[in-house]
Amino acid sequence: MSGPRRRKAPPKPIHLLYGILALAALGWFAFYLRGGCRKPEMDAGQRFEKRGEWAKAVERYQALLRRYPNDHEAAARIADIQCLHLGDDEQCLAWTTRLLEIYPGNRRHQRAAGAGLLLRGRRLMNEGDRVGAETALLDAARYLPDSFDVADLLRELYQATGDGAKAEVWRAKADALAPK
Repeated sequence: MSGPRRRKAPPKPIHLLYGILALAALGWFAFYLRGGCRKPEMDAGQRFEKRGEWAKAVERYQALLRRYPNDHEAAARIADIQCLHLGDDEQCLAWTTRLLEIYPGNRRHQRAAGAGLLLRGRRLMNEGDRVGAETALLDAARYLPDSFDVADLLRELYQATGDGAKAEVWRAKADALAPK
């Protein structure tokens, strides 16, 4: 037989360093792919929101979405700003529709869509488009079943069109939902 077996030499410190650097690079790359580098942009948008600079906040979130198209939170922030602060019903509905296609059961997005439809219904009533207003407000009632504003606008709409029975139904609902 042959002589005694030779032991393997322990790894040299430089090989350990290469391994550690490779793992660190792999970890950073995984962090980057998961969107870990988006935080400064998200923080900038939130700072603009806190100062009430809604248009600048939307620009920041849109820049973030150009880099990370599937960023749910940035899209939700844009929808909230468009619906609640800028009052742009078209943009509000565009963003909430996009979010509801991805997350159909999400209550937050459903409420935002209801707010956008309420804005649209109010705008169409002011423009004299009663059919469009009725459609928008009935859709808003589906998303916001406990909304006094929706019930009251539908009551007002049906009174204006002379549909007393529907106006009475929505008046009763508005009375039940009225803030105490």
